[in-house]
Amino acid sequence: MAASDAVRTPEQVTRERALNKVFDTLEEIEIVTQRVRRYRDEVAKMAGCDDLVTLMGTAARQLETARKELQQGAYHNAGQNRLF
Repeated sequence: MAASDAVRTPEQVTRERALNKVFDTLEEIEIVTQRVRRYRDEVAKMAGCDDLVTLMGTAARQLETARKELQQGAYHNAGQNRLF
C-alpha cells in the first residue's frame, strides 16, 4: 500500500483505480475514432463506396458521442472525485 493510499478510504482508492480505467477507455475510443475518420477518407477516394463512407462517418460521430458521454459522466458529476 502506498503512503497516499493510507490517507484515503478504500472507496476512494477503488474509485481512482476505476477512473483510471475510464481514462484508458477514453483514450482508446479517441484512437479508434481517429482511425475510422482516416479510413473513411481513404474509402471516400474509392469509386462506388459512398454508402460505406456515410456509414463510417456515422460510426465516427457515434464514437465521439459515446466518448463525450463517458467523460461527462465520469469526470463532471457534482460531488465526485475527478482526475482532471
